Amino acid sequence: MRDNSNKKMNTDSRPDWKKEYDRRFLRKGAYNSGFTVLMVIIVIAVNILVSNLPGNLKQIDISRSQIYELGSVTRSIVDELDSDIDIYVIEDPDKLDGRIENIMLRYEDLSQKVNVLFIDPIEDPTFTGTYNTSTSSVLVRCPGTGKQQTVPFTDIICIDEYAYYSEGEYVETEFDAEGQITGAIRYVTSLDDRMFYLTTGHNEQVFSTTISKMLTKSNITTDQVNLSSDRIPADCSMLVIYAPTEDFSAEEMKKVSAYMDQGGNVCMIYTKEYMSLDNIDAFLADHGLIAQTGYAGDNSRNYQDTDYYFFPVLSKEHDITRDIDNEYGVMMLMSKGFVIDDSQKDIAVESFMSTSSEGNLTTPDGSSSLEMTVGAASVKSNDDGSKGKLLVFGSEMFINESIVSLSNLENTKVF
Repeated sequence: MRDNSNKKMNTDSRPDWKKEYDRRFLRKGAYNSGFTVLMVIIVIAVNILVSNLPGNLKQIDISRSQIYELGSVTRSIVDELDSDIDIYVIEDPDKLDGRIENIMLRYEDLSQKVNVLFIDPIEDPTFTGTYNTSTSSVLVRCPGTGKQQTVPFTDIICIDEYAYYSEGEYVETEFDAEGQITGAIRYVTSLDDRMFYLTTGHNEQVFSTTISKMLTKSNITTDQVNLSSDRIPADCSMLVIYAPTEDFSAEEMKKVSAYMDQGGNVCMIYTKEYMSLDNIDAFLADHGLIAQTGYAGDNSRNYQDTDYYFFPVLSKEHDITRDIDNEYGVMMLMSKGFVIDDSQKDIAVESFMSTSSEGNLTTPDGSSSLEMTVGAASVKSNDDGSKGKLLVFGSEMFINESIVSLSNLENTKVF
């Protein structure tokens, strides 16, 4: 009898083909497990590498509007910085909009002179008080000039306020991080603040929210002056007469004329009301622009068959309108028209917005054909070699909020 005590019993009843398949599967599984471990190691290494890349390489901007891509103007301004810039993003990290974080890092990547810091107001509750700023905002500071500017998030992420307050809907209308931050950088690094003084005392208008923000981004500060009692301040870069419905006195216009005789700049924006302002009109006539009584219109370029709602012809020769490519990108409404008088000595007038040859003048008595300008610049050469400049717009509606808020119009580029 044979001794089988040391012989293992074969209890595997699987067919031979099944045994071979399972052996191959196990070898493949071991390979896959090893491959998975290797891939995990590679992913971890890549994440470590990416975390050390600059912000502009971490994220490719595939957004339709390229909201993360900084434009050539910004790049030029940052590239020419002579002073260090500190940008503080003040917000709870859990609430910070990722778009704001990303674009701030892009600024830092452009120059070693830009330093971006993220401030958690919960961990550092004294920061806002120390720097006289607020939460949910971006603080831009220039230690070299000692100037700073706070940009609230509400100026960066603009919403449709009507939809929000009337219907409870949160609808974004614009993401303007670059415009706001670049404007702030330009402001804090500039040693020459420009002052625009708006006249008061004649029922003048005030700038809309959109225009005010645009001026701020351009490093322009506004204030008021009443010419019936005050002189035009010495630091006035531009005197703005914005849609008065009462005429200036002769004495007030003498102050304006004297200011231009010293090389001053004046911007005259007419009211949309159907009226004449004799002293103001006479001042313009002295500078080569004859104001017409009535509304300027255009038979061939009107809007919805309303003659005095029209798209003016833009001059490709003038600096103000040269870069506007859209022939119908600017709209004028209820505008006074002007005829240029080029016979005056030492006065040079250039029109940058006008009717076409099919222009017309509308009055209560009817309409008559007349080609006119509705936007012009008059330059006076003074005896001392200085040049006084007069900028004229035919209607306040040109920069009315209801018009400049339309995304398909470019009125703000002209103003």
